[in-house]
Amino acid sequence: MADQLTEALGFFVANCPHVRSTRDMASKVRVELERDYVLDLYFRETTGQYSYTLLLNDRRVLGWDNAKHHPDLQNAPHHFHKSDGGIESSTLTGKPVEDIKIVADKINDFFKLFGVE
Repeated sequence: MADQLTEALGFFVANCPHVRSTRDMASKVRVELERDYVLDLYFRETTGQYSYTLLLNDRRVLGWDNAKHHPDLQNAPHHFHKSDGGIESSTLTGKPVEDIKIVADKINDFFKLFGVE
């Protein structure tokens, strides 16, 4: 696992009370959360590509990535996939250690909003 992703994972685990376990997979880290939610964390240091995706039953609930398929957004290529299916500009920058703080806050807010505490 890449050093930056390892550090980001440590922050997430320490700051998200919903974490049940983590697994290092071939190309990503899977964080198993309460109520069958999972967070997949992917970061490739050589290219800066990232994807952080909250899933339930293999369906994306929330997600952040920097794939270049939304060039018209303000902070392109960084964008956020909302729970209603919409896409908006993201404040993430591609620095996992900084970005994970935003991801953790958003996921904690999501769990609180939907009563997953």
